[in-house]
Amino acid sequence: MRQMTDPEQELERRNKERMVKLRIFWSLGLEESPPMVEPVAKLLEFLFTKNILTTSDIGTGCLLYGSMLDVIAIDLLKAPNNFGEVMAKLVIVGCLDFNVVNKVLKKVEDSILQRAIFYAIMKIIGVNPSGRAVLGAQAADVQACKGLLS
Repeated sequence: MRQMTDPEQELERRNKERMVKLRIFWSLGLEESPPMVEPVAKLLEFLFTKNILTTSDIGTGCLLYGSMLDVIAIDLLKAPNNFGEVMAKLVIVGCLDFNVVNKVLKKVEDSILQRAIFYAIMKIIGVNPSGRAVLGAQAADVQACKGLLS
């Protein structure tokens, strides 16, 4: 084990702070009634295009939210669907890919919730012309996701 320097500690502190803020943001946007799927997706896309959040930040935020979805969905039955819709919009604009979707699905323990997330993603992507191109380009990862559901 090595001791971190001041710049490394500051970077680690900032990364942790970003993850906490991202988790709070997910909660506020998707757990409201009615859920704010479109504003959440648009804000994340904006933060991504302004280089405030990276694909890694957004992917980590999705993994964190996905790992807690089994508990969240007890009280918020629409949470998996809403989460899937936001992830679909992020996949379409290039903030996420199906490799991350696969990892998120693995984090979710309940197979019913996994299906709800995946079908919400596929519904949104399937009706979007750019989304259909993404499905073709990431076909192997899409198949890997489908394989988790069987």
